[in-house]
Amino acid sequence: MTSRDLKLKTSDGSSVSLDISISFKLVPSEAVKVLRRSGLGYRFAEVWIEPFARHVCLATFGQLTTEEIYDANRRNERAQMALNQLNGLLSPHGMEILAMIPGEFRFYQEYEQVIQEKKLADQKVEEQQAEARALLQDEARQLVEAEYQALVQIAVAQGESTNRLIQAQAEADTLRRESDGYYATTELNADGAFLTDAAQAQGRRAGVLAEATGLEQRRQAMTGVGGLNLVGLEYAKRLEGVRLIGTPIAREPLVQQFARQTPEPPGGR
Repeated sequence: MTSRDLKLKTSDGSSVSLDISISFKLVPSEAVKVLRRSGLGYRFAEVWIEPFARHVCLATFGQLTTEEIYDANRRNERAQMALNQLNGLLSPHGMEILAMIPGEFRFYQEYEQVIQEKKLADQKVEEQQAEARALLQDEARQLVEAEYQALVQIAVAQGESTNRLIQAQAEADTLRRESDGYYATTELNADGAFLTDAAQAQGRRAGVLAEATGLEQRRQAMTGVGGLNLVGLEYAKRLEGVRLIGTPIAREPLVQQFARQTPEPPGGR
């Protein structure tokens, strides 16, 4: 196993120092051949593994941005990619990479300050975005509540309008029935009054005609001998009880008196 401090530049130009730990071994069937070519001990690591690992790690981790360097998952992904590439390069030479573990990383001081400022700015932006999202959600909630209140008010207004319409129709029906009843009653009363007046008029007409007939008959009776007799009889009734006392008056200068005396009725005045 070997550990090296890898100095690299990120894709956005930041300089960073990254610790890389690499575990490796020799392929048993190729061990003698490797040691003959590179020498005894760990000379094969210095000759083969470190140059290849530095080249592959610079190319692989250098594709990360400054922000991605802080993301452990992204560093581990690049480490796995570098491990696969190294095994592809070293396997033909009898060596195998078992693990590649990215460790601590350090930026230069000026980059550290810039990164911290950027992180603070990003954090502020995220906070502002969160506040904006909260405001949007609150506005959406208020809009939903307003729409619900409007729907409730519309439903209430429609219900009240329907009730008023039903009540007005009921009142109109009642008034129409009352008007129809009053019209029918008035018509019946008028018909009854008309019939009564007509009957009374017929009765008065019959009475007048009967009276006129009687007068006519009396007139006709009075114009004949019977009428004269009736007149005479009436005069006789009026002169009944009247005593006449008379003194003949001559046309000569001799004056004679004449007087009429009417008897008092029985019992006096």
